[in-house]
Amino acid sequence: MTAPAEANLADELTAHAVASIEAADHFALPFPHIVFRDFFPADSYQYRVRHAPDRGVRSDHRHGNAHGSAPLWR
Repeated sequence: MTAPAEANLADELTAHAVASIEAADHFALPFPHIVFRDFFPADSYQYRVRHAPDRGVRSDHRHGNAHGSAPLWR
């Protein structure tokens, strides 16, 4: 990919993400949280899903203790 094409792609992804952030819903219950819908363009998201590492690789990079949970805010 050429530098101008990469810059254009970055600009498109940024604009899409900003639009998702601006349209986000926020909720107070059951805890404060924000929901971003369609953060990535559909084609970009599908590409990421298809090219995600298999489960064995991902599990090697998890944070947490031996029981599979991570302590929060110590």
